[in-house]
Amino acid sequence: MLIFSDQIILFDTNFLLPFPKNINLEKELDRVFPGGKIVILDFILDELIGLAKEKSSIGRSAKLGLQLAQKWTNMVSDAEGPTVDDRLVAAAQDLKAIIATNDKELRKKAKQKGVPVIFVRGYSHFELEGQI
Repeated sequence: MLIFSDQIILFDTNFLLPFPKNINLEKELDRVFPGGKIVILDFILDELIGLAKEKSSIGRSAKLGLQLAQKWTNMVSDAEGPTVDDRLVAAAQDLKAIIATNDKELRKKAKQKGVPVIFVRGYSHFELEGQI
């Protein structure tokens, strides 16, 4: 599958946390999103920063996620909603973007709003759900 070079992919917080060891994030991104523009929204960074303060495996994972997030474009969003998930879906609708997440509830919300989602399938590769 090829995605147009101007296609925006918005990462959810959990997509910035470590993947199964058999997935090379960089290679899989290049395979699935050649030329796509990966964007990390400000409220996703805020969520990662909050998680990184925890003294647990989640905190350590979030610190790695923050380092990873610096590789891509960061953007301030004025999308509104009662939860981070709602804001992410609203931002994706505004930008006509794809959401990258492994959160089943977020995938459902996105599907209801007609927003395509990329997720990890079978602990081995990314898959697109919905129409671009």
